[in-house]
Amino acid sequence: AVNFFENPVKISNCVFKNNRTEDGLNIINTWFEMDNVSFSNTQSDAFDGDFVTGTISNSSFINSGNDAIDVSGSNLTVKKVIIQNAGDKGLSAGENSQMTAEDVLIQDCEVAIASKDLSQMTVNQVVLRNNKLGFTAFQKKPEFGACQIEATNIRLENNELDYLIERNSSLNLNGEFVPVSDGVKERMYGAEFGKSSR
Repeated sequence: AVNFFENPVKISNCVFKNNRTEDGLNIINTWFEMDNVSFSNTQSDAFDGDFVTGTISNSSFINSGNDAIDVSGSNLTVKKVIIQNAGDKGLSAGENSQMTAEDVLIQDCEVAIASKDLSQMTVNQVVLRNNKLGFTAFQKKPEFGACQIEATNIRLENNELDYLIERNSSLNLNGEFVPVSDGVKERMYGAEFGKSSR
């Protein structure tokens, strides 16, 4: 619906609503700030960032058809955000991204938090409630590698499965590394968790 390409932008006090597009907002190869922004009823991803550096604060993402916040090759800070009813992932970091999230509520999503393909995520003071899957970390593309999630002060409430972490990747959850599994990618993208990418 809205695209910024190689143009720095500050977005505040805005509403993206009832979009029937690939992304509600897509920002590419630039710097941005987003504050007090509401996304609701987006057909696909609410926010998609590619090769960006930015912050998202005091914002909400409700009823996204796919991901609420999805970045690739990016450096993103998320603070004081509510994500509800994402058809795929709440927070998704891919292709060697760095994401920091603090004071976030993610509920009623297919997958709450996903780190893929060499991405590093640091999350603090996050509540994951009523999601099908809480955390996942895995390698999707052969040209990348394993990934890590550092998660502190996390509350897990009534998720169907709290975590699914691929071997060689890691999740340090409230000070303890969780067990890992094989074949995580094969269980994603609509096979068992998340939405089909076809």
